[in-house]
Amino acid sequence: MAPGENRAIFHCGGSDGDLINNTKDKIMENRSQGEEMKNTAESMAEGLGETSEEIQNRLSDAWETGKERFGTYAQATDRAIREKPYQSIGIALGLGVLIGMLLNRRRISIED
Repeated sequence: MAPGENRAIFHCGGSDGDLINNTKDKIMENRSQGEEMKNTAESMAEGLGETSEEIQNRLSDAWETGKERFGTYAQATDRAIREKPYQSIGIALGLGVLIGMLLNRRRISIED
């Protein structure tokens, strides 16, 4: 293939200067788009970091509130059991029998 033919495959009219300028323009455009994408990614990462920190703070607050509530409920339960031990034993026995019957009933229906 002659050198002129090879050039004709890649270059369809215009001067070599136009081709070089066009290529430079495309490279600059791609660099600009790359910078924009980089800036967008950095902004998104920063926003996600802030959001993550906010979620972590909310979860921490919810955990602390839950621990406080659990402590309050545990104390109330302990006090009720100490005040009425026989009633507490009867309730626990009744719940145990009820749960046992439900589990046994479920197991029998699964086996059939």
